[in-house]
Amino acid sequence: MLGKQRDLETPEFGQDTTVSSTEEAESRSPLPADEVQLQWSPAYPWSKGILLDAGLGSFGSVYAGVDSNGSFFTVKEVPLTETDTNSAQLISQLEQEVELLRRFKHEHIVQYLGTEKTDGKLYIFLELVGKESLGSLCKKIKLTNSHVTAYTRQILEGLKYLHSQDIIHGDVKCANVFVDVQEKCKLALFGLADKIAVLDADNYRKGSVNWMAPEVVDPKQYGLSADIWSVGCSVLEMLTGSPPFGDQPLDRVLWKVGHGEAPPVPGELPDDAKDFIHKCLEVDHSQRPSATKLLEHPFLNSAVIPEACPDDS
Repeated sequence: MLGKQRDLETPEFGQDTTVSSTEEAESRSPLPADEVQLQWSPAYPWSKGILLDAGLGSFGSVYAGVDSNGSFFTVKEVPLTETDTNSAQLISQLEQEVELLRRFKHEHIVQYLGTEKTDGKLYIFLELVGKESLGSLCKKIKLTNSHVTAYTRQILEGLKYLHSQDIIHGDVKCANVFVDVQEKCKLALFGLADKIAVLDADNYRKGSVNWMAPEVVDPKQYGLSADIWSVGCSVLEMLTGSPPFGDQPLDRVLWKVGHGEAPPVPGELPDDAKDFIHKCLEVDHSQRPSATKLLEHPFLNSAVIPEACPDDS
């Protein structure tokens, strides 16, 4: 779940995460308030286009969209249930969260534009991004080391930016990364929207537990370093084509991670890749390197954006 870093503690779901003073808020805001546009919505009528990737985020579907002005965008469609106070509160919280997300501008973070509720569905408008998630791509083909290092560097650049704002992504995995034809990765923050889709935190966990750090699964207080564990799991996913822990039953994975067991790292992987993954998968969160430090790791020293997208035909 997206959240503010607070002394290695993530706020409980639904807890007020506003900062304590106007001065503190302004010091942490990536953009001055007067530079942030009002809530954006497409010019009517707008319509959904092709399905981009139903796997982006844990729940809901993601489409291309176009409005009457000819503007293109990405739209995530999330089914709603507004029959109780809790669900209505979650929806309101999401709308506030999107307003926060709209302030973040980085080449490796998906730009949020606004929201709309209609006909029992919530639509989240984002910049137009790639057709496929990194998660579906690495299931189709074996990624080369150059692709893995380039993608990893871009994911870390996005996390470095979020972490500089004391923001925990909370759901880093290949399914939440868009890849375009120029091989540029953009990290999407779908966590709260996915919770609203099911209105059940336990079900939400089922979609992401393989990538969760021990202190999140347990659960304990956790902070930015939880994202670093998930980066290690995502690199493992890219290199092997399978999620961390493979197809092991969920309850078994929960038990292992909750007891501080990391997913197995195949011995045949390159030494620098194994070292990178092991550093991310330190059970003691205080020993995990930051995103900034990981960008200096030898595994990423040769990272360049490949000239061509891997062939998924």
